[in-house]
Amino acid sequence: MSEQEQSRTEVIRLYLDGYIKQNVAAKRIGLGTRQVRRLAKAYRLHGANGLIHGNRGKESNRKIRDEVKLRALSLVREFYYDFGPTFAAEKLLEMHSINISSETLRQWMISDGIWISGRTNLFLYPCISEL
Repeated sequence: MSEQEQSRTEVIRLYLDGYIKQNVAAKRIGLGTRQVRRLAKAYRLHGANGLIHGNRGKESNRKIRDEVKLRALSLVREFYYDFGPTFAAEKLLEMHSINISSETLRQWMISDGIWISGRTNLFLYPCISEL
């Protein structure tokens, strides 16, 4: 449980035990009185687990499938290893019909070791004048 959920549990418990009123509980949690009633009902039915968000641990509906990610990275490694993420994303769309944002591709390339950001490149390679 997060800290917010733990504090909500304590406040809801105080409300259900009759130590504080509904409007006081609402102010402490930062929600409306209707939401306090909803949380109290969930707490009565499921205990503290009823206050945990239902989507925790689930994958995002907007997540790009692993097959698409692996195919895109293999194509970048094979054909576009020396391209930047923006140009590689354009080529993936143009040549292979894989539509990925350049920022997503940049994150994938960094995690896969294909791309090092431009600022880091300045420190990896010595200046020509130093040679």
